[in-house]
Amino acid sequence: MVLSQEYLIKSNGRLNLSGLEFIANSISPQKGLYIAPEKCFYFATTTLLEWQQEDGAVGADGNTTSNALSDFVVLLRPLTEHSDKIYCENLQTFPRSA
Repeated sequence: MVLSQEYLIKSNGRLNLSGLEFIANSISPQKGLYIAPEKCFYFATTTLLEWQQEDGAVGADGNTTSNALSDFVVLLRPLTEHSDKIYCENLQTFPRSA
């Protein structure tokens, strides 16, 4: 598992979670997960999972099975008071593999 730094997100009451390939493009509801958090600021972290290591995630044919976990988990933590905390602004969230 790899944990990202914290990012600051402002919710207008609707957020879309999707893969990186959709960041600069329009996305259909079938390609992402729409959530409706309260309107406020959140600290967000993303955890990359090693889902391929889970039992049953990859079939004998080498393809992903329906039992495979998601690639990542996103945690939103409401910013409940004024904070001078530094948050990440980098586009490169995780270190690149060598």
